Amino acid sequence: MKTNDDLKIETTVKNENESTHNIPEEVIQNKIKKFKTFNIILISLNIIFLIGISLLIFIVFKLKNQTKEKVISLEKEGLPSKEERKSKNTIIGTYSVKSGKKFQLFNPEKLDLKEDDYIIESLEKNNNLRNLKIINDEKGYYTPEESGEQSFKIIFKIILNSLNEIFKDNQELIKVDLSNLEMENISSMNSSFSGCENLEEVNLDGVNTSNLLDMAYTFEKCNNLKDLDLSPINSNNTLNTKGIFSGCEKLENINISSFEKVDENMFEGINQNQILFQINMHQYQY
Repeated sequence: MKTNDDLKIETTVKNENESTHNIPEEVIQNKIKKFKTFNIILISLNIIFLIGISLLIFIVFKLKNQTKEKVISLEKEGLPSKEERKSKNTIIGTYSVKSGKKFQLFNPEKLDLKEDDYIIESLEKNNNLRNLKIINDEKGYYTPEESGEQSFKIIFKIILNSLNEIFKDNQELIKVDLSNLEMENISSMNSSFSGCENLEEVNLDGVNTSNLLDMAYTFEKCNNLKDLDLSPINSNNTLNTKGIFSGCEKLENINISSFEKVDENMFEGINQNQILFQINMHQYQY
């Protein structure tokens, strides 16, 4: 049986326990307020972080697109159709390039071309269009992302009347295919490949050069050319071929069987004793 003292002690303990659980409303509200404030700060920091990341991505994107190359959709009005892009009025050039090093695919200014007069398409090794993208620039420049050999198709939307100096001093050009170029109005190829020291291969199969007059210095200083078949050249005119092979130190085989009348100085600047016997000249005359 509980005594009076026991009841006093029990009552005191009970009151103390009740007082410990009876937290004032003001204290609770302060804690809630602090918790909300912490959450707001945390959310704000996350938003600032996301904005910073987005801004960084935007800056990187802008920096990568500071070059003058423009990627144009093939669906854009005024571009050639798919069939036209396959074969009509084109030059295919293969270049030995270095990643990040800007170079000029060809020189449109020498031909008085405007930006809308041509298109440049990047090709895969199997000559399929790479991602169906057009890379274009008013001066024919391009910055490759990878090193190695890369091919490009240059589509001309106008008929050319000259190829003067089109690839002059192009050190990246190693192969060029003119077989699909409309050349019937071209009267001059003066210095077209002059100074292309790494050029190894030129394809002229099937070209129509009936109005060609001038081939002076066309292959001047093409130091890596060994074989050159000019038999598709079918001009009915007296060609100016002065110095056409000048400085071609490695030239071994030349086919000029279609040349009827040429300049007597066409072999200027090369070792005639080394290659004359290899020239197909059964219609050649001064």
